[in-house]
Amino acid sequence: MTKIRTQKKKRGGNHHNNRKGKSYKRRASYHIGGNIDKISTKLELLLIHDKLDFIPNGRIVDENTKHYLNMIDYVRLQKIVDDNPELKMSPMIQFIFDYNSYKVEEADKIVFNYKNINCNNLIDKQQMNYYVSLLFLYLLECNKFREDHNGGGEDVNNNLSVDKSDPASLIGFEEYEEKRNELEKVYIHNTGLVYHDLDWFHVCIGFKKLDNYFEDEVRSKLRANGIILDEDVIETRINDVLEDKKLSKFLKDSIKSRMLSCSSKPQTFFDKIFNTISYSSLKECDKRDPNDSLLYLYDEYDPIIFGDIDSMDKVDLVGFLSYCETRQLILSKYISLEMVRRNKDNISDVMDILNKIYQLDIKDIKLNRELLKSRVKKEKELIMAMKMKKEKMNIKGDNNVSSDLYEGVQDDLDMGDTDEFIKNMNEEIRKDEGDIELNNIKGGSDSLVNVDDARSKRECGLIKDTKNIYLYQIPFINKC
Repeated sequence: MTKIRTQKKKRGGNHHNNRKGKSYKRRASYHIGGNIDKISTKLELLLIHDKLDFIPNGRIVDENTKHYLNMIDYVRLQKIVDDNPELKMSPMIQFIFDYNSYKVEEADKIVFNYKNINCNNLIDKQQMNYYVSLLFLYLLECNKFREDHNGGGEDVNNNLSVDKSDPASLIGFEEYEEKRNELEKVYIHNTGLVYHDLDWFHVCIGFKKLDNYFEDEVRSKLRANGIILDEDVIETRINDVLEDKKLSKFLKDSIKSRMLSCSSKPQTFFDKIFNTISYSSLKECDKRDPNDSLLYLYDEYDPIIFGDIDSMDKVDLVGFLSYCETRQLILSKYISLEMVRRNKDNISDVMDILNKIYQLDIKDIKLNRELLKSRVKKEKELIMAMKMKKEKMNIKGDNNVSSDLYEGVQDDLDMGDTDEFIKNMNEEIRKDEGDIELNNIKGGSDSLVNVDDARSKRECGLIKDTKNIYLYQIPFINKC
């Protein structure tokens, strides 16, 4: 078959001439919203459980989100210190973790356990380092809501007295007071900045009431919708839900789905740039018509309203769902703030406090380092004395002494008897040397110690290399 040749395209030349008058730019690809999927995943993991680990209270959400975003839990505090092991050398940081040791240790030998942290110790009036008290205000576990206070915290001592005539007693006090003023002059024993182990379903149906900020907002939103709360009626409806297992499950699954939708994207792309929180997904998920609509029939609520529910008629269901949806929306805002806190993981404030505590301890830290050097030197001397002792004991035929030698040595070190121990060890060595006479081992040295060929070869090599024959080498000389 005849091939038909076509005209070749011209190559070479100035290719840019073909693009004359045109401007080409690489298209930029932007991922709007940042770690949205990451937050959504964390949110789903959070709501798998019936109880929320930590969420802020109403006052924090309305007035002091910045402080909450810098708060951490005990586990995160321990990780910060573990990642910065030099901080472990601070006596005050050891005090925070309730770490007690009767000897000076290297940083890598110090192991903290966050479970030993005691909030009472952090603000005890006996310790006057106010940076420690300031750290208290950043620890979630130390600022938990208490049932017996409408906004309580750990039941801790708040009688912090300040002797203004003593400059040492004012260390960190100014920064501590500034933070307390920022938090509305919080009383330490009654902070109530966060809720812990909070049953989200019980909050949404009204079985669990929160602080006044939350409950006032619920009443205000319902009133704007034309709904006046009758607490007795609400309590009856709550009991109806809890007793009807089928309705309770339907409602719980529906509210969970709504919270996932409303809390999934607390920050937009621009929020991340300007370090703000607009709660964008919360606004997008509220589709109710503000003009006299009691309830928007979301897909989650449709089967409840039009399903087979015997414990409540549809009129009561609409009213109760409107009540639950209002509480869900407000709680979703609180959860959104918690998700931002977890995602940002901002430890700068806490790190600054720890560094200031460390600097205040710098003299003690230097002294401890000197003590540690001295201790390490004594350990080396002790090890040398133990080796010499073992060599002398081996010459006398005692080959099973290693465990006896080392037993109790660490206790001697820890009790500070190292010098005396070494002195006694050396006296025993000199005594052993006096007991061993060369004429007693002529012709019978093999019976005094196990002389294997490999050991003999090694000792003979040492004798030839060093040009010295040591007392312990006598049993091997016949093999050379």
